[in-house]
Amino acid sequence: MASRRRRRRLAGPKRLQNGAPRREKPPPPELPAEPATLRAAEDREGRAVVLLPAEQTLTFTGKCRLTCLYGSVQVLGFTIAPDQPPYDLYSPHTYCALTIEAAAGIEDPGKSEKEVKLEAKALLRAHRVPQESRVRLLKSFGPDCSILLLEQLDTPVTQFILSHPEFAQIFRAKKQDAFPVTPEDPVLASAGLGQLDPGSGLLVSQSMGSAIGELFHACQVEDEGCPVILVCGPKSIGKSTFNRYLMNLLLNRLPCLEYLECDLGQPEFTPPGCISLVNVREPLLGPPFAHQRPPRKMAYYGDASCEHDTERYLDTLKYVFGGYERDVPLLINTMGWVKGAGLLLLIDVIRSLSPTHVVQLSAEDFKELPQLSADYIRGNAGLHTRGKPSLKRKHPGESWQHCQNHGGTHAPQPGHQLLCVHAKFPGAGVPGIGRAHSSTLRNLTMVGYLGQLQPPNVEPVVPLPSLVPYQVRPCLGVELTGRGN
Repeated sequence: MASRRRRRRLAGPKRLQNGAPRREKPPPPELPAEPATLRAAEDREGRAVVLLPAEQTLTFTGKCRLTCLYGSVQVLGFTIAPDQPPYDLYSPHTYCALTIEAAAGIEDPGKSEKEVKLEAKALLRAHRVPQESRVRLLKSFGPDCSILLLEQLDTPVTQFILSHPEFAQIFRAKKQDAFPVTPEDPVLASAGLGQLDPGSGLLVSQSMGSAIGELFHACQVEDEGCPVILVCGPKSIGKSTFNRYLMNLLLNRLPCLEYLECDLGQPEFTPPGCISLVNVREPLLGPPFAHQRPPRKMAYYGDASCEHDTERYLDTLKYVFGGYERDVPLLINTMGWVKGAGLLLLIDVIRSLSPTHVVQLSAEDFKELPQLSADYIRGNAGLHTRGKPSLKRKHPGESWQHCQNHGGTHAPQPGHQLLCVHAKFPGAGVPGIGRAHSSTLRNLTMVGYLGQLQPPNVEPVVPLPSLVPYQVRPCLGVELTGRGN
């Protein structure tokens, strides 16, 4: 009997009735792993904990206070890590939406995956995240993930802004911007956020990335002194967003930089109608109404446009620029008036301020602005200044295409270096079809500025006429108004 079983084992593979060998079934194919995605769990009322895998993003409308518990994230160019304080984020639908992007994970060879998970678990416990939320998040946790704490944000300034009927809905997404509903949406909403399509955030074109890299290197190396960077372009082209992104990137490495505001209608740090020089030390994670601050030097021009008195505008600009001490990089923002007399005035501004770099933003269908190279500025007259003939004249037909063919950068020459940037978002450079009209943005900035007068921890909002006005002794007032007469 035993010998019969042995012969069966040695007989080879089993055969079917027709004598053909039986084929063994191949193992089932492995299903591809599901891509890591955002996970959110409610902490307590008004708080949400978000797990963001490496290089995943969260584009949103709303406002919140962000604390990075584990890993690191980037918001509009600024990197936020666990060793940094919480940051307030403001993303109204009237401006380009903010995006939180998780940085690429860096594995610690000295820690096992289990040790990393225990570390994340301890962090969640330390911030009193409920057990149910901890378990849900840790199921999807990996060493390359970032963990964020998002909290509802209410400040006297935002309460004052939202008390105005025309601004009551600015932190809610418009219907056309809404993102498909996900299970995470109710949790994010509890912290004051609404998820948007990633295309609603900042889109960095190839030319923009190239220019940013050039400027970042120049500000770190400082071979020929501190760079003076002037940003110009037509209305609605994205100059302000570009400036915030560049400043935030630089603040990752530099303690501070200076910002010269030449745009009377859409200033970054002051109410409209002012030319100012501001020392920037903190990241800009929202629109102008979120970071109004005292300037180092300022002059009140008194109008949102300088069209009727360009000479006084130029004199005022030179006066404020005189406060720059050339010990840190300077970023200069200019007006969007670049047609006709506006172009001539821009030539005057560039010639008067002598920047080391000029960033010229444009859209593909906007051809009215010539390349503002050093030769062009040197050889053409402005409204109040004269040009000088260039010894080495460029071909007069040089175009944007030439600039692109050379990587968006002109070779260094006496004067400034020109960096050409093409805006990527829909409607770039076309006034009137942006997210909000310029007059609405001016009013919003002004309301935000006046909102600083609101007393802290007081509800409801105190109307402006109920606030105690500033009081100045008559003799002091007479002395101030009479000075220089």
